Amino acid sequence: MARKSFCMLGLIAAAASLQGDWKISTRTTVDGRPSVQTEYFKGGLKRTDYFETGTGRPSSVIVLDLDHLRQMSWDLESRKYAIIWLPRSDRAMAATGPIIVIDRRTTDTGERQTMFGRVARHFVTQETRGSETIEIDGWYIDSETLPRKKRQRGAAVLVNATTRPILKVNQSGPIPVGLAVWERRISTRGIESSEEVTELVEAPLDDSLFQPPPGFKRVLAPVHFDAQFRWVDRLVVGWEWCQDWLSTLFESSTR
Repeated sequence: MARKSFCMLGLIAAAASLQGDWKISTRTTVDGRPSVQTEYFKGGLKRTDYFETGTGRPSSVIVLDLDHLRQMSWDLESRKYAIIWLPRSDRAMAATGPIIVIDRRTTDTGERQTMFGRVARHFVTQETRGSETIEIDGWYIDSETLPRKKRQRGAAVLVNATTRPILKVNQSGPIPVGLAVWERRISTRGIESSEEVTELVEAPLDDSLFQPPPGFKRVLAPVHFDAQFRWVDRLVVGWEWCQDWLSTLFESSTR
């Protein structure tokens, strides 16, 4: 039993070590309205830069730190940042919502081309849910070092804070695996969208990229003591909030 446990830990560690550092810039267009974002991945860290349309410069940044269960965000104009602590939960949200049946039929066209120095595969998918059908035309590249969520192809559904729909996916044909470097979706409801990766780089990223820039002022963020927080987490969050409040009070009294 102990040997199996050590083997399992070794596999988990090996899988984690495979993930590399990535920079991925994507241009998304929905019904003619474009938006641009750049994502940085390093271990349990993910940074997303959101760009103002037509300016070419980011307006805000969000960093998700899964190792420390926190989310940082900063505004580049006001030069302020905030930290929101995330609840710790060992239980996945139960699927208690409505049943959504999705029928997917995918065809590998056999076409290949080199994109960003890697071989891209061409897949065409027809996805039907209820009365809506979506035609998906995309090119995909794969790498074992890509972030896991960038390799998996899933169905997008709306959820709320308390329920999660039960998905039943009937898949016919191969499942596109990997990053969608170009993808266009056309719905029978008249909605058309596309995604195009404009920059894809795998290279070591500096840790400072995931910290607020020097000179930025930390501001208080609302903290909700969710029932999912353990008492140790509540102490940490409470102490952080208390430090923020004291520092803000001190700064205002010295002006």
